[in-house]
Amino acid sequence: MFVDFNQTTANVGDTVSITVTAINNGFFDWSPVKVYVPLPDGLQFMSFVVPDKTLQEYDPTTGIWDLNTLNHDERGHQKSLIITAKVLPEAAGKELVATAKFDKLVMEGSNVHMENETPPAKSSILKVSPLANATCSGSGNGTCIGSGNCTCIYNPITVNANIKSGTYKTPQTVTLTTNNSTATIYYTTDGSTPTTNSTKYTGAISVITSKTLKFFALDTEGNTSPIYTQQYNIYKLVSYKYNVQVKWKKVRGKWKYHWVKIWKYKTITKTGTKWLKT
Repeated sequence: MFVDFNQTTANVGDTVSITVTAINNGFFDWSPVKVYVPLPDGLQFMSFVVPDKTLQEYDPTTGIWDLNTLNHDERGHQKSLIITAKVLPEAAGKELVATAKFDKLVMEGSNVHMENETPPAKSSILKVSPLANATCSGSGNGTCIGSGNCTCIYNPITVNANIKSGTYKTPQTVTLTTNNSTATIYYTTDGSTPTTNSTKYTGAISVITSKTLKFFALDTEGNTSPIYTQQYNIYKLVSYKYNVQVKWKKVRGKWKYHWVKIWKYKTITKTGTKWLKT
């Protein structure tokens, strides 16, 4: 049994593959044959394939690869499984080792079990680079890039706006801050989704009229924050003046204004103030 990573180093977010190869070098066919291939902690299963075989029987929830039969002759005496996985943030700074062992190995036509007669296989080490915004916790003299009983904790990137969404009667000045010193903030003010091609944040943003502000941060390791949205509704007090037409109508012996347009009317001017969204 052989098991190996396709590379020796990786970064968080990379896609890696693990290849497991089982070979029958004996004098008898083996059936049934099952191999236990657990995914190392810190990897997220994506897909698998058994090349050149119609029987695609690997269950990532149990880690069991069902080979069914492994012949002893040249044809069918070797089968391989390739697992594709993604490196998660909790693997940062760690050394991962993939393993594989026979879960069931029986000589065909007999009840002779040999799964306990073959030692498990271990892969070469996959070293995952530490994150720039990772910290160490726990006791001992370990570090995120060394040995010991230290645990590497991923600190997600966040961005904070000093002024939250709301309705305001004066222009506002918005400042953005991030918890990652290596991160760059990108933003838009027209409601569109920001990208690395959007405006870089270099200083306070003046919100004079109503705007939808969207922003996120990207650090030097390629890690990103969520996309945040703040909606600012800016109102201002404006004066209004308009003309209306009224007719004369006699009520209880007196002439008063009646607010209906008819052939005989008089024009008066209405004035005042109101709050208007900019």
